[in-house]
Amino acid sequence: MSSSVSFAGVSYHRITQHLSRRRVLVTLLAVLLGTVVAPIPVTLIALRLPSEGLPVLGPFTELVLSLAAIGCILPVTLLIVRVGERRGVGTLSSVVGRLRWRWLALCLLIAGTCIGVALCLGLLTAAFVKASAGASGGGSEPQTSTWIGIGPALTVLQFMMALTAVQVAAEETVCRGVILQAVGRLFRSPWPAIGVQAVIFTALHGFGGGWWGQLGVLAFGVALGWLTVRTGGLEAALAFHFVQNGLVAVVAVAAGATDPNANATAAPWPLAVAIAATVGTYAVATSLAARLCGITPPRPTPGDLDQTTSPSPASTN
Repeated sequence: MSSSVSFAGVSYHRITQHLSRRRVLVTLLAVLLGTVVAPIPVTLIALRLPSEGLPVLGPFTELVLSLAAIGCILPVTLLIVRVGERRGVGTLSSVVGRLRWRWLALCLLIAGTCIGVALCLGLLTAAFVKASAGASGGGSEPQTSTWIGIGPALTVLQFMMALTAVQVAAEETVCRGVILQAVGRLFRSPWPAIGVQAVIFTALHGFGGGWWGQLGVLAFGVALGWLTVRTGGLEAALAFHFVQNGLVAVVAVAAGATDPNANATAAPWPLAVAIAATVGTYAVATSLAARLCGITPPRPTPGDLDQTTSPSPASTN
């Protein structure tokens, strides 16, 4: 990479503007193809497993392997970007060429608070509705679920949380990283790129659910895309996505839900609205925290982008 190219004042969504359109387009197409091809080995392995699953995972084997399949997209994507665009893959993480770990930790705290409050409100609402239904004689028969025991449940949960982190990183790197940067280089405004990556993010989750669920996932993608541009990196998106999916993993293990195809696109309208409201609240809170912490897209140097030098201390918030 030529050291004469200046990247002063470049925003996250414009970080590939120095590359040729052809190179960026080919890389983008290769990454999208990789999202289809990379999970195939794990999928083939899953098809050859016995119906009762692996001994350590039991009925959750298929669900855990589905997370592993998505996780395979991450190394493939990073390799394609490194070879195809000849740039440091750290520029997918942030404008300083790497993850900002302290900022990520703060985002995890904010995400946990927002999702925790939303969960409490949801449980209170559900309890109120159930009490009202019981008082009016409209209650239904209690549904049973399979509980595998505390020991096996904790074992499964360890696998799921570890793979959830990789799965989230894969989805964020592809959508809020590669796609947002590939489209963003064509426009000064970030909104076209934010919109395109949100639509593709929703499409990657399938169209098996209803409109409300798909709109909820779309709002999720838009909010996290805006936060990525606003904060100059993937940390805020990674934090919220991981906390939400981690909570889903806990609920799935506790409730014995083993369907690997279930996702937010199938959410009924109350849940879809709750998801959109929660991620919207998180976006506002995180934006305010970024302003208070001085988290703004820094002015990367050519050394930051090709990772031949380290970011300056002033840009390590």
